[in-house]
Amino acid sequence: NIVNAQYEQLHNQLTALKEELTADPKLTDSFKLDLAVDIESIKDQLAKAVPDRSTIRGLWDSVQKGAIASGLTDSVVKLGAMIAPLFS
Repeated sequence: NIVNAQYEQLHNQLTALKEELTADPKLTDSFKLDLAVDIESIKDQLAKAVPDRSTIRGLWDSVQKGAIASGLTDSVVKLGAMIAPLFS
């Protein structure tokens, strides 16, 4: 995957979150797929020279809610701090 070097760490953390979510047996396959697609869409935005902030914000809201529901609050807090600068 191509990623803007400035967002490489965020990209890697999103990949790790996707792996955690898709391995969660409590989530339905449909929900896992939705979250995985949203995470991949965020990562696609990070490959752009100028990511679309509103797109990332909407996708992150969805991912964040799913991850919290899955009990991955620590991952959400860590990623939230990394992704927040994209919203300003």
